[in-house]
Amino acid sequence: MERLRLQTFLQPIALVASFAAITVIPNAYADSGIARYVAADGQDESDCTNLFRPCQSVIYAISQSTKTDRVYVAAGDYQINSTDDVFTIAANSYRLYGGYSRVTQFNASTPEENTTTLIGIPAQQRTLFAERGFRIVSDLKHMRPAERANTQALSKTLSATMQSHSKADCVNNSSNNFPCEKINLLSHIGFNDLPLNASGGSDIWGFVDLNTQREYSIIGLDTGVAVVDITDGENPFVVGSDDGLRNDWRDIKIYQHYDTNTARWQAYAYVTTEANQGLAVIDMTGLPNSVTSVSYASDITSAHNVYIAGVDYTFGAPLKSNVPASLTIAGATNGGVNRVYSLTTPTAPSLVGTAGSGYMHDGSSVLISDARKNTDCVNALQADNCVVYADFNEDAIVILDLTNPADPEVISTITYSNSEYVHSGWWSEDAQTLFVHDELDEFYTGAQTQVRAFNMSNLRSPVPAGNWQSNNRTIDHNGFVRGNRYYMSNYTAGLTVLDITNPQSITRTGYFDTVPASDSTQFSGAWGAYPFYPSGKIAISDINSGLYLLQDKTLASTAGEFTFSTQQYSGEEGNTVEINVERRNGSTGAATVQLELQHLTTTTSDISLDNTSLSWSDDETASKSVTLTITADGADESVESAAIWLKNPQGGATLTNGGLAYIQVADSSSANTIQLMANQSAPAANEQPFMFVAQRLGGISGAVSVNYEVSLTVNSASTAVANGTIEWADGEAANKVVSVPASALTELSAASSLEINLQNAINTQLANATVSIQLQDQPTAPTTPTTPSTPSEPSNNSSGGGGNIPGYIFIALTALLLCRKKRSV
Repeated sequence: MERLRLQTFLQPIALVASFAAITVIPNAYADSGIARYVAADGQDESDCTNLFRPCQSVIYAISQSTKTDRVYVAAGDYQINSTDDVFTIAANSYRLYGGYSRVTQFNASTPEENTTTLIGIPAQQRTLFAERGFRIVSDLKHMRPAERANTQALSKTLSATMQSHSKADCVNNSSNNFPCEKINLLSHIGFNDLPLNASGGSDIWGFVDLNTQREYSIIGLDTGVAVVDITDGENPFVVGSDDGLRNDWRDIKIYQHYDTNTARWQAYAYVTTEANQGLAVIDMTGLPNSVTSVSYASDITSAHNVYIAGVDYTFGAPLKSNVPASLTIAGATNGGVNRVYSLTTPTAPSLVGTAGSGYMHDGSSVLISDARKNTDCVNALQADNCVVYADFNEDAIVILDLTNPADPEVISTITYSNSEYVHSGWWSEDAQTLFVHDELDEFYTGAQTQVRAFNMSNLRSPVPAGNWQSNNRTIDHNGFVRGNRYYMSNYTAGLTVLDITNPQSITRTGYFDTVPASDSTQFSGAWGAYPFYPSGKIAISDINSGLYLLQDKTLASTAGEFTFSTQQYSGEEGNTVEINVERRNGSTGAATVQLELQHLTTTTSDISLDNTSLSWSDDETASKSVTLTITADGADESVESAAIWLKNPQGGATLTNGGLAYIQVADSSSANTIQLMANQSAPAANEQPFMFVAQRLGGISGAVSVNYEVSLTVNSASTAVANGTIEWADGEAANKVVSVPASALTELSAASSLEINLQNAINTQLANATVSIQLQDQPTAPTTPTTPSTPSEPSNNSSGGGGNIPGYIFIALTALLLCRKKRSV
């Protein structure tokens, strides 16, 4: 896995020095951070990895490093001479650490003793760099007048992007001074308004809580993760957080399953990080009010990435009842091979086996049920679906049959010319195309941004299908498919949206630039994108400026936009329901769309569709429908649910409103009942609203209603803080969420309790009508990281950048090295 480069010394004492100066270069070079060293009396030569021969300038050290590398800077004055250099240092601030000393081998950061001064960095950046051990001198007199003016303008731009922003439509290619095209800003939450004293962001994921249909973003921070309620995209708020060791890399995925004992969905977030804290599990069951950390004995020390196969990307729920969800971990410390875990017990993932060979960086899967299941797959002959997994493993894409997680089989391997680092990718919705990102081709070869597409119609022999190139060298990072749009986090270019209707002729159709100051080849800016919300929102995580919520306006098409006529359908057993699909705002040419039924709590014996494809001819606009048949099974059941998706639009038409509808199935023979959902929790802080959930069970005929009252008890004194009426229309079955504003909860404290009472039911009966919540039992969202905010020590870095040597030995070694002729590593 690792290869060592050792300097050879003849004298025994010098041999000790060679071990101190050892440089570890992992094969997984884009993930395993290498320490780079800078000192004012160094020389800008070699690659800055030898702590005894540091480089002289911060800019040079950055130019030698990739995004996971750390740059450790010794005491001294470092002058920044140009606007471009100011941006480079600001953009890479998350991996710069000052306050070190050559005398102590860069062993620990002590800024009070080893003053490390950056001259020419704008004053607005002072706090950010102080946290990383630097002193800032904002004197720009050494710059030429033009450079000085540009640097001052850059400073204002950088400072503006670090602040939170409110809604702004994209008009004349600008949204709140962010460059854009056909993408509106709904809101932006800067790090000052995110928890855990974070100063950097990493990946992002999202999901819809099936108990409430509320939407959430989970963003990775350098101090943990934050869970943000984005249901109202213009007014998002933090629900909770989970702190962790300070690290610049976190990846998150969601799994959600139905608990029949409590008649509710339970969701869990799985978080990997390069820090030494293993796999973290977060219990999201307390939503919409709180989240909690799960005690889990992880079998890995750290990992770069996490993925869950066999689930959809909106709910994180199983796609098929006969396809178990499999959690896969990429880039773990024990070799980096793809590790596959069972989620039978979601709070304690258990290792099933490993897949592929060598280091795996990322993965993406798809279910294959067409002829390829039998002709191309290995383990799926006796199964209804083949789970096909793309393993992006630095040098190639390995296509695996993961139908049996305990016995994965290689189907094929994809390579391409001029590859530098095979990073990640995503499947098209028809599973005929795989889109691939190479993260380092722009960085090392000067190539323009490129997304490669491969034809996967033959899984055993994939071939290139086409590619897309930009007009700049910004680095493409992660991309995701919804309909015929590809949503890509593009580092300093922000979000890039591609039209992939024809994989042989991909075009850019929109963008939102989260880094207005530059389109340079830097590992900064937009890290992750999440485009799977039913509302159509897009969430972006930015390394330097936080969380963005965006609205996609690229979907207008002369061929039209496909959408369900409503997002809520319901029916009772023994009946049928017409599911209507509309073609809006265009009708040029023939167009088709696929429908896919996802069983949530229903099964194949409960409901079925009579058709899974709808077609329109040129200029045809009338809505079309499919029939959902609900089987009367004779069992006494609660309300069951399913989802129906619009997918794979053809003919140039697009998907709007998320292309999703919910289906609620009721048992007419069961009594109509209203109850409070089990396991409700209180908010983690009184700055956020309190929400509770009421459920309608049994039959859904007729309109029903119930009154509610919420009381707050403090020191044995109870006060009503909210009351009202909850109503369901005839045939309506979805859960109802009631929100109590934060302004009514100003007396909320650890010594208080909340009580919810349902009463005065009309046309229904009540069950579980009272719930009392003791706040002292509720988790409090952490506000500080578990480790100090001082920079990490190189001796803890994965590069092994030099350990402690007794002082007298170090003096001897240093004297010996100074006598030797300097040479490059």
